Amino acid sequence: MDELENQKDKKVVVVKIGDKTYTFNNPYKDGADELQYTLAEKLYNDYRKDNKDVSEIAEKNTLKKENVQKCKDHIFNNEHLLDQYEELGIHLGHKCGPKEVA
Repeated sequence: MDELENQKDKKVVVVKIGDKTYTFNNPYKDGADELQYTLAEKLYNDYRKDNKDVSEIAEKNTLKKENVQKCKDHIFNNEHLLDQYEELGIHLGHKCGPKEVA
């Protein structure tokens, strides 16, 4: 967060995390909090694309690789509608809830 705070007034932000460097535009000179969300999205996108972790997790925990991939997909890749969306009157895409299953 300190690195983002130091760069919040720049139009291009560069952050090094581990062996990767993330560069993104900051045309409106967003604050560190907003930049944190931009950086997090980039990190999540990289994590979604990387499948090496699935094998490592499966091996270290004696799990089936397919099961670990299903968990990763459920958490990071698949979109889920929450019950509260319906309460707010928001209807997105296809949905299969308790009424449709019964």
